[in-house]
Amino acid sequence: MHKVRHYAGIALLVLGAFYLLLDGVRQPYFNWDIVGYVASAYAVDGLQGAHLSQATYQDLRNATSPSTYYQLTQVDAPRGYRDRVFQDPQALQQQLPFYSVRVAYVGLMRLLNRQGVDLARASYLISAVFAAASLLVAWPLARSLGVDLLWVPFVGLAAGLDMLARLSTPDALACFAMLLTAWMFLRGHRLRYLLAMILPAVRTDLVMLSVLMLVYDYWFDWKTAALSALACAVAVYGTINAVSHNYGWLTLFNFQMMGITPYPASMRIDPWIADYVRVYQRAALDWVSSVQTLPSLLGLQLLFMGLRRLRSNPRQLATVSIFTVYALLHYLLFPLGELRFFTPSIMVVMLGALALLGPVRVEQDPSADSGHATVASI
Repeated sequence: MHKVRHYAGIALLVLGAFYLLLDGVRQPYFNWDIVGYVASAYAVDGLQGAHLSQATYQDLRNATSPSTYYQLTQVDAPRGYRDRVFQDPQALQQQLPFYSVRVAYVGLMRLLNRQGVDLARASYLISAVFAAASLLVAWPLARSLGVDLLWVPFVGLAAGLDMLARLSTPDALACFAMLLTAWMFLRGHRLRYLLAMILPAVRTDLVMLSVLMLVYDYWFDWKTAALSALACAVAVYGTINAVSHNYGWLTLFNFQMMGITPYPASMRIDPWIADYVRVYQRAALDWVSSVQTLPSLLGLQLLFMGLRRLRSNPRQLATVSIFTVYALLHYLLFPLGELRFFTPSIMVVMLGALALLGPVRVEQDPSADSGHATVASI
């Protein structure tokens, strides 16, 4: 019976990954971010101004239907953002710092483009591939936590992997990198140090996850390696922001939360505290009304109920706690309740909660490089 469940879990996992890949390729969402990432990829080749705008929108025209192209260029004409960025090359140029910081994603788009794939198509192909890969890497993560494989596809879909597969954003790639890092961290594998160093190149906000993991390792594991990796992660983060001429957190906060403008380089930073308070009030109401609130609270409740059991496996407790704290920090700094930012954290929390539903046996992981690593199995 155990073997039947095991092979059924593998079959369901493979089918789930295939579904995510096919769904992402066949039904991309074509969110507006596709414009920023295509333009960032062309800008690496030195294109600027009118040449950059022409190349970007020609690529989009080739990869999309006329109705989709209209949505990306004219649909919000009364607000004056999409149409202004479409019409004014200077406005498009000023959007680049928001997107060029996603170095790994833009680099993969360029790599596919050299193989003959339009940059616009490459943007959602990457998402489809890494959404499927995220589900597959959740397999060994679940096994390390002692969770039945039959749960993994349902956890992935509940956390929003199907949505990540259709977006032209680096979030599916980030999800894969975060889950792989969680697995390596849980096992105490030395590869976690390398992953922590390169996470900011996937998405710059992931430097917070790197810091949390490496601070834990500094206190409880290999101090020299953790401190060196932490310095590298911060250096990667700083270099990317400097090279990309990033506007900084406060500008991004004002841009996204208080009014999108086609000219962010000259936008005014809101000086009134009351306006920021209102942003957080709206964010709190949005979170309470979200469909993900109930499963998130149930998962956290299970974790709190099982803290005593989790203490028998410090790595397991640390992994779930770090991903929870990262999600909270992300929401505090950038109170936008879009599920795509929290999918990997939700998956880790849900898998951690499921690990508490069965009897746990703690054992030494013979494949780990560190003597501190343990795994739990049901």
